[in-house]
Amino acid sequence: MSVASNRPEPTAVEHVVAPDELFFSTTDRRGVIRSANSVFVRIAGYDHEHLVGRPHNIVRHPSMPSGAFHVMWQRLLAGQPMAAYVRNLAADGGSYWVFATITPFGDGFLSVRSAPLTTMFDTVRDVYARVLAAEQQHAADGHHRAEVARHGAALIEREVRRLGYPSYEALMYDALALEVAERNAIVRPHTDRPEATGDAAEVLDAVREMHHALDGLDQHIVRYADLVGRIAPVSIELLDNARELEAVAEHAADVSEQSEAATLRNSARVMRHPMHEAVVALELLAADLGEVLHALRRERFSISVARLHAEMTGVFAAESVDGLAPEDSLGEVPALSTAMADDVREMLAGSSSLNGRLHTVAERVRSAHELTDRFGFFLTEWERMAIRKIPDVPLTPIVGPVEQHLRAGRDQLAQLQQLAEALRAASASFDVARFETPLSRINTLTTPTPA
Repeated sequence: MSVASNRPEPTAVEHVVAPDELFFSTTDRRGVIRSANSVFVRIAGYDHEHLVGRPHNIVRHPSMPSGAFHVMWQRLLAGQPMAAYVRNLAADGGSYWVFATITPFGDGFLSVRSAPLTTMFDTVRDVYARVLAAEQQHAADGHHRAEVARHGAALIEREVRRLGYPSYEALMYDALALEVAERNAIVRPHTDRPEATGDAAEVLDAVREMHHALDGLDQHIVRYADLVGRIAPVSIELLDNARELEAVAEHAADVSEQSEAATLRNSARVMRHPMHEAVVALELLAADLGEVLHALRRERFSISVARLHAEMTGVFAAESVDGLAPEDSLGEVPALSTAMADDVREMLAGSSSLNGRLHTVAERVRSAHELTDRFGFFLTEWERMAIRKIPDVPLTPIVGPVEQHLRAGRDQLAQLQQLAEALRAASASFDVARFETPLSRINTLTTPTPA
């Protein structure tokens, strides 16, 4: 008999997940449950023995659009982490919502899930309702399940773009960072157990150290995001201004072509080049800023995943201290420690890439500044020459607006260069030791000694 046929009939009952509760489970590559923590067992309403060995979709709620799971499995099977709001079905037919993170782990996956706490949850729940209705219509039109799932996934991407995100991935990055930040603001840390002794106390101390390191990295990322957010609108205004100046240079070149003076024509051609290059540099800057913002989102996502893995480690240790879990509950910690080591490698790669991109942004600004100054110099030279070579041509319509644009451009460039230098100065190297030290302690304390 299939898992679906054994699922309970859904009811209107909704089980509330407390903000301080975290679900934990691991599965194989097919989604078969290998381990589950006490929160998962209690809220799902199944015995631990009933969950382990069953497909995780034993708790799949029929109101979840299949497109959401299509997106999920596409990412996971490609080796990418996933985060999503998920409505689950409990054994009694009730439902419960979680914000789930799932990361590739060994030959399977590791998941930590928390209570949804932000307004993003309401937004995504509305998206799911619209997508589910469209999927049901698609199925009624005769399409098979795989087609319905692909259709639903495409609709989710369309809905996400309507919300202002370039992709589901970008929304996922923001959603996790927001959920973890909100949770940290209202939940007492599980590491706060002054009565703890022994290995559990050591694990909790290492988790605190890990959180401190993550806080420091996150502060850098927030600083970067603030500076990039201030650079973006100035760069857009500057690009518009540069295009105006490029149009002036083109007009001056057209006028100069009517002159018999080769020196004037050559001067106009030379003048066009730096302004064109400045426009290109600023267009590339706009693309670079978009990539930097995506990289910042990804880095905050990696930090947030690591926070949850560290917090889950603290939960297992705290439950051991509080007598709420078996003595061997710390046996799940090595898996989390391995996952955190993966998180650190992801953050290291992201930080290195991000610093490179930030350097490129600063170089683009410097280049645009130099090119605009060169344009101003060549324009002055061209104007002096034009007065002599084409005295009958009125230059005011050509040169008149230029001074205003140049002044505005120089002011914008000065502001942009100041921000770019602040961005360069804010960049920091990734101190791997700050993360490896607590991870090494956790591993030493929780990895079983071979007999």
